[in-house]
Amino acid sequence: ELLAQELRRQRYVEISKGLNECRGAVAALFDARHFGKAICALPRHPDSGVPWKFEELPESLEVWKPVEQARYFVENHRALDKYFASRWGDGPAEEGKSAPQPSKPSRRWKSE
Repeated sequence: ELLAQELRRQRYVEISKGLNECRGAVAALFDARHFGKAICALPRHPDSGVPWKFEELPESLEVWKPVEQARYFVENHRALDKYFASRWGDGPAEEGKSAPQPSKPSRRWKSE
């Protein structure tokens, strides 16, 4: 049974890595498509302005989001560990209380 669990875990890791690689490729293709389309549709008159996605590079890229999520995780992993440990009994917690849940950074929404 232990061998079966290890094989299942290894297979899960392989599938998870493949899924993440596909997710990254899809985000990069989305960025390439969007920016290629925006370049072709740029107005020729200089007073017309520039699309906001060009002005806010690199933060406006889809592939920037996982970078920001990874940065947030690295900066807050201890607080996340403390929260999950107190919530599910893997660490010290007062009776009926858990550590505060770390808040996610908020992003402002922009329309195309």
